[in-house]
Amino acid sequence: MTRTRRIPIAALAGLGILGWLAPLPAQAPPRLAAGARVRVTAPFAGLKAATGTVRAVLAGEIVVEPDYPGAWRRAGLRPDSAGVGVPLDSVRSLDVAVGSHRHFLAGAGVGALLLGTVSAASAADCTGFICFSPAAVGAAGALAGGLLGGLIGVLIVTDEWESVPLGGDRISLVPAPDGRGLGVAIRF
Repeated sequence: MTRTRRIPIAALAGLGILGWLAPLPAQAPPRLAAGARVRVTAPFAGLKAATGTVRAVLAGEIVVEPDYPGAWRRAGLRPDSAGVGVPLDSVRSLDVAVGSHRHFLAGAGVGALLLGTVSAASAADCTGFICFSPAAVGAAGALAGGLLGGLIGVLIVTDEWESVPLGGDRISLVPAPDGRGLGVAIRF
């Protein structure tokens, strides 16, 4: 005679939740190396989430080739063929792009909701040979809107960023945003 043991589904679900909540191994911080895509916020330099590609990592600064030179020029920085040198002491936050994703599901959901609602609300009373209920018209509109919204969502690409640790407490002198004078940067 064979005996089988039954495990309640609640116990299996509990084990799954515990496995999901278990701490993941610590990930190493992203490396800042030449060729990495970065997002720099440096208030003293007048930069707010300016993006670019790292050309070189030097002792006290990073050299960045701007994605959109206009944002860097507005901050008073003049990009040249070698890029823009940004002193690390003036950087408040530095992020490295670790990938990107597209928005198919969000676009499909918004498109289905909008076009389905509009088409169901605008369905007229039937007076012709072929009649469709407002629910059927709404379902067809939701299908078309989902496809159209999904196609638009695929065209939208968003970068995923990870913060680069900039070190511990520090106090340093940084150039003023207008280039006339010095400021004090305190990081803790």
